[in-house]
Amino acid sequence: MTNCISTVLTQLAAQRNRLIALLRPHCGHLDPEDLIAEATLRLAERLAAGEQTPEHPTAYVLRSAKNLAIDHYRSARAREIYLDPHDTAQEPLLTHHDDTLRHRIEIGGDAALVRQAFLGLSSEQQRILVETAVHGRPPRDLASEFGTRAALIATAAHRARRALGNETLRLLLMRGDTECQRHARRISTRAATLPRHAANHLYSCKTCQEHVDEFNALRTVAE
Repeated sequence: MTNCISTVLTQLAAQRNRLIALLRPHCGHLDPEDLIAEATLRLAERLAAGEQTPEHPTAYVLRSAKNLAIDHYRSARAREIYLDPHDTAQEPLLTHHDDTLRHRIEIGGDAALVRQAFLGLSSEQQRILVETAVHGRPPRDLASEFGTRAALIATAAHRARRALGNETLRLLLMRGDTECQRHARRISTRAATLPRHAANHLYSCKTCQEHVDEFNALRTVAE
């Protein structure tokens, strides 16, 4: 167990600066270094208590740190007035009631990214996701509207969710350089196996792996 914890902490230490950079836009006036340190400590305590090691420790810590920021701004402490250091006029900001700030901290650019991925799906996939994921309607209630059986609606909804995940990952990978973008285009919005050359690049490219970690952080909160 000690070796396992040491391995995870070493991995996180190597990614520390990148994690801080990814967290900074989401933490408001809080110190991103403190949030990452606290999230790392909590993970170490859980591992020491015998809990299973997360499949993606860096994504887990990043999401935990974001949750710490969210918890802070939802707490009574966030009702206190403070001066925004970036505001040259030094106008007081009541953080608990600043819905814009809270919204940015809670979702950052995640919502815009998923919205863009959603618009990349077919109109039928969009419709199925809206009815099942947003409105929470079961397939049996949609069968007559879609003119098909409930079992087929359930299958289509599963494929649409996978397509949304694939498209979200593709958009993240497209933020890389020219070679990253070339392989990212091979990721289909349909459920399919990633082509061999694209897969090789994905697992060997540091930039792509950073974007995969970001995707895994999104998937962690979605689950």
